[in-house]
Amino acid sequence: MTTIAIDLKAGVASSDSWNSPDGGSPVMCTKMWKLTNGDMFFESGHLRPIELALQWAESRWAPAERSEEWEEVSTDSEKYGFACVLVQTDGKVQYLDEECSPIYVLVDCLTLGSGGSYARGAMDAGASTAEAITIASRYDSCTGGPVQTTLLPFKRKAPG
Repeated sequence: MTTIAIDLKAGVASSDSWNSPDGGSPVMCTKMWKLTNGDMFFESGHLRPIELALQWAESRWAPAERSEEWEEVSTDSEKYGFACVLVQTDGKVQYLDEECSPIYVLVDCLTLGSGGSYARGAMDAGASTAEAITIASRYDSCTGGPVQTTLLPFKRKAPG
């Protein structure tokens, strides 16, 4: 699967680079995308819903822009399991999964994928996003390859 770690206060995100197809050996890929409007898209899971989510994210998940193909995805989460995050240039962050209903993210650190729990624990203990991915790869057999890191379009400010 994958592991992605996002730190909104630091303005940075990291991911592994393995795509683990069923019965095959891992393929190196990216899981972090810069959209045409400058927003950042992070993805984990099955490729078809990720492709649909990436297209839909260009509109910041405007309901009118949602493809009719989502009906199939939302009815078979076993076949189409995925999770993704949209980090917008305006500071809004949204999470989307197979329920196909975006929700706003209010926390400052979040993780996705099969190694997400390991990465989150590492971040809570003080690891950077890149260090968290490396730690997750030690414990999650579906996380691996070179760690990729990118800057976010903003840093979340502390309240007050």
